[in-house]
Amino acid sequence: MKRKNRNEGADQGLQHSASANLFDDREKDLIQLILKNSATQSLTTIEDINRILGLSEKSPDLQKKHRSDTIISINKKYGYYTKTENLLLKRYTSVQDKRGFEYFIDYDDYRLLFDEK
Repeated sequence: MKRKNRNEGADQGLQHSASANLFDDREKDLIQLILKNSATQSLTTIEDINRILGLSEKSPDLQKKHRSDTIISINKKYGYYTKTENLLLKRYTSVQDKRGFEYFIDYDDYRLLFDEK
C-alpha cells in the first residue's frame, strides 16, 4: 500500500504541471489511466488502452498501429522533456496471452514530469 500512497493525487498533477502542454488530450487520458492502475499495482491491458483511444470498434491492425503510435509518441515526448532515455509507459508480457503486453508507469519516472526545468 505504500506505493498507492506515493501516487495519491498524482493523476491530477499532469494537468497542472509545467509539462501539461507536452501531451495531447488522448495521451493525457491514457497516461492517467495507466498511472491510476499502476497506483493500485494493476497492469493496463490493451483492451483498456483501445477503449481510451476510441479504437474498440476498429480493425485489429488499425488498433495495433494507432496504439503503438500513441505509446511511442508519449515515450518520445517524455524522453525529450526529461532528457533521459527512460520510458514513461513500460510493458510486461501479458500473463493471459504471451503474444500481448500490459502496461504500467513507474511513479519515479512519472515524477520527473514535475521537476522544474
